[in-house]
Amino acid sequence: MSEVTGAAGALSARLRQRGLLLVASGGAMYATAGLFTRALPFDAWTILAWRSSFAALFMVALVTLESRRFSLVDYRLDGARLLMVPITALGTICYIFALKLTTVADVMIVYATTPFVTVAVAWLWSREVPSLRTGIASAVALVGVGVMIGGADASGGRLLGAFLTFVMNITFALAIVLARRTPQVSMTPVNALGVAMAGVVGFAFAPGEAVGGGSLVLMAAFGVFTIGFALAFFMAGARLLPSGEVALLGISDTVLGPVLVWLVFGENPGSAAILGGTIVAAALIWHLSPELRRLLRHQ
Repeated sequence: MSEVTGAAGALSARLRQRGLLLVASGGAMYATAGLFTRALPFDAWTILAWRSSFAALFMVALVTLESRRFSLVDYRLDGARLLMVPITALGTICYIFALKLTTVADVMIVYATTPFVTVAVAWLWSREVPSLRTGIASAVALVGVGVMIGGADASGGRLLGAFLTFVMNITFALAIVLARRTPQVSMTPVNALGVAMAGVVGFAFAPGEAVGGGSLVLMAAFGVFTIGFALAFFMAGARLLPSGEVALLGISDTVLGPVLVWLVFGENPGSAAILGGTIVAAALIWHLSPELRRLLRHQ
């Protein structure tokens, strides 16, 4: 009996390690979005068009591999899909423009408040009442964002970039709430359609600037790694870990992203952004601390 228990424990430990590796890898890939944006000397519409196109093609390939056949039925637009596709497209558009308008740190700080924005949207949509702890953490995170915005240079587009990131947060929250209400709807085809729609919009407004072979490779890597692989790794790992641990690992890219851009391009977000980001991160960690304590007790 003890041997069976030991084998089960070893298997559980291996699955947890695999989950940690997958989620952390997905977060690290997503964190490179700032690097790609800074490395590509093109306008936002052009980057949006090519990045979204490559990402959509990759996700279509994933859906085809998972179902072992390609079928247009998987991409049928009905019910919740009619809402989720344009919502995903809007979030994708806002993300690229935010990265072009403001610092990566600003984008990641506002992006880190997505869990709290999701709680607010769920309350407005279906009257899901948040806990007191969530309410306090949300208020503290809002203070952190306020500190960051208060130190931003409005003339440089940083306020607009922060606003677009907040709009992106709302689209993510709406997609999460819709996904909960319609669990039978597969998210990968919906995401593929939404990202493809963003790509079509990008090509419609792009100035038609020539993109060389090397830049196309970077565009492809931008789409495949920061959307395709990042999402696939994150979702695969999330199935193997408790939600609290997934949430904590999921915010690691909010720290890694600005650090990478600072190391490679010397982008300094400023003291206000650093202080505001610290406040937001502290609010998130405090909010997740009960779940983390439970995890440590069971290790």
